[in-house]
Amino acid sequence: MLENCGLELCPKSPWRSYAQMRSVNSVDDEKSFWFILRVRQKSEDRVASKLNKRFEIMGKLDDNVCYEAFVPRFYRARTKNGAVHEKELLTCYPGYVFVSGYKSADEARPEIMSAISGINEAHFFLYYDDNKREIAMRSEERDLISRLMNSEHIIESSLGYMDGDFIRIISGPLKGMEGQIIKVKKSSRSATLKAKIFSQSIEVTVMLEHAEKAEF
Repeated sequence: MLENCGLELCPKSPWRSYAQMRSVNSVDDEKSFWFILRVRQKSEDRVASKLNKRFEIMGKLDDNVCYEAFVPRFYRARTKNGAVHEKELLTCYPGYVFVSGYKSADEARPEIMSAISGINEAHFFLYYDDNKREIAMRSEERDLISRLMNSEHIIESSLGYMDGDFIRIISGPLKGMEGQIIKVKKSSRSATLKAKIFSQSIEVTVMLEHAEKAEF
């Protein structure tokens, strides 16, 4: 578990979220940020929904507001007789909601703090122990998770096979990241990578489907 540890303006009408801005390549990731909000477990979707409704209202009143709350998810394989018969969509980090935006993190902080006011399930933002005022994820930590997720914040499955002691990825978010895989579970059809969030090591699970050449 994790511990407490020139800008382009949003369009005036209709309002678009940060994710929608990204989908049309209107966002420069160098000018964006991610915050991570600790929330009551099993309230992640409810908190994200409340925040996004508030962000939409804020965005209609102020063109500079372009925020989005989201819950990262991943697919887990459910097997039967050795074959995948169902994909289950799970929350990557239970008890956490991510907030992204396109503005200086220092400028965004008071606005987002205001937006979470009154949401009882929301507790606190994570921060770095060496700088407790720094609540925006550092780019080197954010980039790995961002690369794995699609535009809907879901880590899709990858396709690969074992080549001796090595894993070969044919397609999916793990392609080109073979060197970062620390373990492969044949029984659950998953691969695990090491990542960091606010300087703490975590594991990221990605569903791994096997190709015909696989020796699973």
